[in-house]
Amino acid sequence: RDVYRLCHRLDFARLLSYYFGGIGHYFSNVLTVFTVYVVVYLMAILALFNIEKIGDRLITPMGTIQMLLGGLGLLQTVPLFATLGVERGWWASCQELIQVFATGGPLHFMFHIQTKANYMTQTILVGGAKYRPTGRGFVTQHTPMDEQWRFFASSHLYLGVEMGALLVIMGVYTEAGQYFGRTWSLWLASLSFLASPFWFNPLTFDWNMVTSDYVKFI
Repeated sequence: RDVYRLCHRLDFARLLSYYFGGIGHYFSNVLTVFTVYVVVYLMAILALFNIEKIGDRLITPMGTIQMLLGGLGLLQTVPLFATLGVERGWWASCQELIQVFATGGPLHFMFHIQTKANYMTQTILVGGAKYRPTGRGFVTQHTPMDEQWRFFASSHLYLGVEMGALLVIMGVYTEAGQYFGRTWSLWLASLSFLASPFWFNPLTFDWNMVTSDYVKFI
């Protein structure tokens, strides 16, 4: 009731901010992951049953311009670029963005979306929401590979393998052409779910940690 009354007294811009700053942000993540999941299945089914056409005409794949427009999601980095530009200068802002992309930042962002979507879904289905204090006594440390696997298998790794398998099936049976142009973002999401738990684990490329993780995993 309080939320209902508050929302009726906010203008549209503040209403969007209130939605995204609250439960709406997590709900949007759930819808985003669900949409990706449905799109992968539909594309694979259309290719598998040879129904990528309307009548005798194949469904027109995305053209070159549409492929480029697909990268407009990168525009979401503009607020970060502007903030860093004001705080540190524009050259430092460019360097920071280059570093973010070079170190796999987009993969981390996709992985983070699935993480929040998974916990949001689990909370809706089985409950368990409560205050979890963070930032107190937090230590950045390496997590063994076997623990990473157990922790992320059901929420991320299985989903990444499933998406990758469906994209391979689609690639084998599709006749519409421009396979990479239609699936690069989906492959990126699959790679994110599979690689991010290990890529962003501290000291993951230290050789001693690599050998230790391998022995524990085997």
